[in-house]
Amino acid sequence: MNREYFIVRLDRDLRYVIQPLNLPDAKELKELDEYAPFFVARQDVQEYSDYLEKQPYPRNTCRLVSDKMKRILEKYSPATFFKSLVFIDNVQMRQEVYWLMEPPVLAAISPHSQVERPGLPSGRIRKLVLEREKVGSEAIFTLRDTLAPYLIVNLGVAESMLRRDAWGIQLERVKVV
Repeated sequence: MNREYFIVRLDRDLRYVIQPLNLPDAKELKELDEYAPFFVARQDVQEYSDYLEKQPYPRNTCRLVSDKMKRILEKYSPATFFKSLVFIDNVQMRQEVYWLMEPPVLAAISPHSQVERPGLPSGRIRKLVLEREKVGSEAIFTLRDTLAPYLIVNLGVAESMLRRDAWGIQLERVKVV
């Protein structure tokens, strides 16, 4: 079976993506009440991407998805944890529900990956390669043993996001051996 995987990233061409203020790390967010409110930084123009990434502390990346994106992802990965938040924009008088997501964490980085400083936890991965056996049948996951906030999805999830017009994301193919 030929399985293809992609890294999901925030579109680098977006200039006015919402910036939630005082957003704690993922561990603290999990302990808050459902629909906890957070204000967004004031900007004349706000872009509400379907995927946001905030990395307040190493290894505590907050992966945030829109309500539309959550409905897609939960179909493919029932094991993924979701917690609701509300972003409040006083400039545009708008409120949007976003979801903190914590997908399964896999130790699936192949030795064929190219790492800037091998052996160091802060070593940046220049070229990511995944091990097929360690990925197994997971459709959505993140990686252990790296500080990079990778969110990995299989081809079926990527196609589903694109068919439903996920906005503000980029997909980068990952090699699997």
